[in-house]
Amino acid sequence: MSRQTLLAGLAGLLVVASGIGLLLLGTRKSHLRLEGKILKVRTYPLEDRATAVVADFRVHNPSEVLFVVRDLEAELETADGKRIEAGIFAEIDAERLFRYYPLIGQKYNPTLLARDRIKPGETLDRMVALRVDLPESEVQARRNLRIRIIDVDRIARPVIAER
Repeated sequence: MSRQTLLAGLAGLLVVASGIGLLLLGTRKSHLRLEGKILKVRTYPLEDRATAVVADFRVHNPSEVLFVVRDLEAELETADGKRIEAGIFAEIDAERLFRYYPLIGQKYNPTLLARDRIKPGETLDRMVALRVDLPESEVQARRNLRIRIIDVDRIARPVIAER
């Protein structure tokens, strides 16, 4: 292969790679995603092996696409690395939780519900109430708490995690 052919091939490859890079860069705000972080986690023992967990979090939609919530999922990672799926309280049950157990504290933010809309560029503070089938001491010693917010099209599965 001649030197000129090699240089022409590399130049062509560079042009194609640049074109793909510019295309991805130009459409990056059109990709549906959320950013967020957990602000505060409160716990309260319900039974010997069950704990209520209230997580207040902030979520931001940096894209130019409306995000409509379909569902939430949550999991807790224990100190020894096991992942435990958490049950999510319905809104009415979360209200009862705050009323019956005042030691949890007040409800600072509205609950993130199915069909909630997060507009492009919008930042919201929300909460979710969870039930974890572990003693409170194990929940307090957790490594991480993750909340997945699932879009109506089930395309995006953003994770908001404790750091």
